[in-house]
Order: sequence, then structure tokens, then C-alpha cells
Amino acid sequence: YRQLSAEFRGLLDAIPDTVSLLDPDLRYLWVNRAAADFLGDGDAGRVVGRRCYEIMGRQAPCEACSAVAAFEHSKPQLTEKVTDDGRVFVIRAAPIFEDEQVVSVIKVGREMTELKRLERLAERGRRMDSLGRLAGGIAHGFNNLLTGIVGNLSLAQIDYAHRSGNDGLEHILEEVQSAAG
Repeated sequence: YRQLSAEFRGLLDAIPDTVSLLDPDLRYLWVNRAAADFLGDGDAGRVVGRRCYEIMGRQAPCEACSAVAAFEHSKPQLTEKVTDDGRVFVIRAAPIFEDEQVVSVIKVGREMTELKRLERLAERGRRMDSLGRLAGGIAHGFNNLLTGIVGNLSLAQIDYAHRSGNDGLEHILEEVQSAAG
């Protein structure tokens, strides 16, 4: 039993995600090293037996708490939480049954801050790409229109080459070529 318990504890402590077991009163029954580090000073003994929301300095469970929902609905739950310092966690809570009753919930939290940042950058890149394609399409259409104007202005210059006041056409042509540029 001791060897199995030591192996089980070693396995849990090797997991970089926070792993904890909660009773129906939301008291920690056990936590792995990552959870103990996240919830306090790394001492699991200071966490076990305390309510999760009290450790976080709250008077009641968090809104949309995955553990509360797992107890209530008897189904696994998934939530995303953002800490006060801006870190993003995805929290999964799965009920554990005895005689068809939920007796505890195992909760696994994974920090996703960097992944979420990269997702935002990728989405921004996709939006910039779409905007660039739109702008390129508009510029291409606009240049097609200007090409027609330049052609007609050139013909008009030929027609009016012998008349005075041809300077106006030259000015218009310069402005259209500037717009095309």
C-alpha cells in the first residue's frame, strides 16, 4: 500500500497541471504539487481541508465554477478563468461517483496564457491578411478606372493639341497619374 501510495503521489506531483480532489463542500481532499504551488506556498498540508474559494480570498464559490457545476449536473464541466494578474486557465472538473451519487470532483487546471496570446496574434494576422486582400482588390479596381481616364485624357490631348488651354488637360493627367501611384 505504501509503495502504491508513493507511486500515486509521485505520478500526481509530476503532472505540471494543477490536479485536485474536492468534496461536496468544495474542500480540498488532496492536491498535487502544482496545485499546492498555485494555491499557496507549495505546502499541500496548508491546502487540504480548506475550501477552494476561501483560499482564493472569497466568501462564496466563483461564478460559473466548474466544480459546483460538476456536482450539480453530474457531468464533466469545462470553464476558462482569467486570474487578476491576467493569466488564463482552462479548468476541467469531472465528477466521481459512488453508488450513482457524486461524492467528489477531480479538478484539473491548465495554464493557457501563452496559447491564448498566440491565438490572438494568429487571429490578428488573419484579419490583417483579409484587410490587405480587400485593400488590394479595391486598389486594383481603382487603378483600372484610372487607366481608362488616363487613356481618354491622352486622346483628348491629341484632339486638343492645336488649341489653347490644353494646360488643364495636362494638369488633370498629372493628378490622375499621381492617384494611380
